[in-house]
Amino acid sequence: MGLLDKLKRKVETTLADSRLEEELIYKHILEEMDSGVLRDGLYAKAMANSNGDEAQAKSLYMKYRLQSVKDAMGGSSYLEYVEKLKLKK
Repeated sequence: MGLLDKLKRKVETTLADSRLEEELIYKHILEEMDSGVLRDGLYAKAMANSNGDEAQAKSLYMKYRLQSVKDAMGGSSYLEYVEKLKLKK
């Protein structure tokens, strides 16, 4: 296996890990929403950008919340982020 093949495999693995992590974050967001937890500022932004369409606002909220979770992770993995949340409680 050449260097280029190894690099390609590393990139593919990293992207796959990223997609799996994103899936876990979306699950976390859905669980938050189902339990009634919403970040008012993000939801207001979603409503403003959806012209009041509730379904579109929920979709936008999830995208905005995904980014806010990634920002809060600060370069950590999602599992490390969840552990930090548990310690804060």
